[in-house]
Amino acid sequence: ASAHDDLQDIRQVIDRELHHNSGLKHFVVKASDVAMAIHKLKRGKRDGSAGLTSDYFINACQELHVHLAMLTRLLR
Repeated sequence: ASAHDDLQDIRQVIDRELHHNSGLKHFVVKASDVAMAIHKLKRGKRDGSAGLTSDYFINACQELHVHLAMLTRLLR
């Protein structure tokens, strides 16, 4: 499985949660949610286009989790 496949799995979980919880308005992504998703990534997987690997996210500090959670709130 590639990093793309892992990301697809994470998106499917989020989509299921959104559907189950009556939509996006009440769904808030927390830093702990981001940390849990990152923890599920496999090491050494590449995205295929931008040159990122899952290791960047796995080895990042917790501040990244906070920033990614904040970014998801802005994308609503």
